[in-house]
Amino acid sequence: MSARKRTIYLYAGVFLAYTLLALVMTWPLVGQFDSHLPGRGDDLLVHYWNGWRTKRVLTQGGDLFYTDLIFYPKGVTLLYHNISWLNVVLWLPLEPVVGGIVAFNLIYIFNLVLCAVGMYALAYYMTRSTAAAFIAGLVYAFWPYRLFEINHPNLVTTQWLPLFLLYLMRVVREKHKMQHACIAAVFLALTGYARWQLLVL
Repeated sequence: MSARKRTIYLYAGVFLAYTLLALVMTWPLVGQFDSHLPGRGDDLLVHYWNGWRTKRVLTQGGDLFYTDLIFYPKGVTLLYHNISWLNVVLWLPLEPVVGGIVAFNLIYIFNLVLCAVGMYALAYYMTRSTAAAFIAGLVYAFWPYRLFEINHPNLVTTQWLPLFLLYLMRVVREKHKMQHACIAAVFLALTGYARWQLLVL
């Protein structure tokens, strides 16, 4: 088997393992996937509203960065509102197919899994140890802060940061610097679209 195929199979297995762990770590969400959101509190409902309102603007017209649905009749700017555009973009095509709540939950689980896989890739690059990389991904994806901040999906969508760091390191250490720099820039941009304040980190 070629090295490329081995790598593909390895990452497929890692992805599957982290998916199963994400379902276990967020239990009992998997049993309530179509009726409950992952967590409680008004902030979580705001993030669901962000997707609903964006869909409404795209289908009925309006301004993405202004609404009179709150502070009516004057309305308010949403320019500094905590919208995770990347999560909204993923939610929009899923919502008509599986429903809004299921789409929201799928994206939440997907983000957790990608956090784990992203850190796995970075740790494996640094250590060349699959065991150390797997543990690093486990800790990064499921550390208490991330699971505690379940009501703020914009704060836990940090899967692109380790991938950005990975390709930034490759810019310094390897050939094809421009290619690695472009990939690093894409991951940095995805971090910003997940939540622009994450760029401060």
